[in-house]
Amino acid sequence: MAVNDIYRIEVLQNVGSEPTMNVLHAREEVAETINVIPAQCVVEMASALYTALAAQLSEDWRVVSINARRVYPEFGIPSTIVFGGAEAIVGAIESEIVPSQAAVLISLYTLLAERQGRGRIFLPGWPEDSQNEGRLTEDAYSALQAIADAQLTGFKGPFLAGDGEWAFTIWSPDTALIGGRDVVAIQTRPNMATQKRRRAFPGFA
Repeated sequence: MAVNDIYRIEVLQNVGSEPTMNVLHAREEVAETINVIPAQCVVEMASALYTALAAQLSEDWRVVSINARRVYPEFGIPSTIVFGGAEAIVGAIESEIVPSQAAVLISLYTLLAERQGRGRIFLPGWPEDSQNEGRLTEDAYSALQAIADAQLTGFKGPFLAGDGEWAFTIWSPDTALIGGRDVVAIQTRPNMATQKRRRAFPGFA
């Protein structure tokens, strides 16, 4: 609950009937001084991101739960929100869904040029109407780029009546915390990509 604390975010989704997961990290830029649990604020931050993305995704895609916990400088108690019913984050487009392994790649860039200064998100759940021969349509691509840029860069918050601020960041336990790892730019790729490591249950389909 201090500046430069790092939180790991796990976003569990259902793509049709198959579970998949994204992992992101957030850094505390302005410390919470009000009696608000920081991990819950990070969950709200991720919820806002995926709510915005849902406008471009198939109605057969949904966020099942979001889990966040502090991982640096030490582990903290996780906060989880499980979605269901009216409050669920669900895709907004009525269309057949493309297979879950076909995802759009969002590249994340920081001020560091080396490999440790870059990240990526594989986003599944795309409707057939938004792609043509394995590429996003021009309208879908432009909309995704705008949403991802607004949601993934810059400081976010406060959340839940607190006063803290947060930034999506790139972090690995194998490297020391260094300034300049906040996400400052993104690039979406129009070609559908394939990535399976973040599937919630590898081999399950």
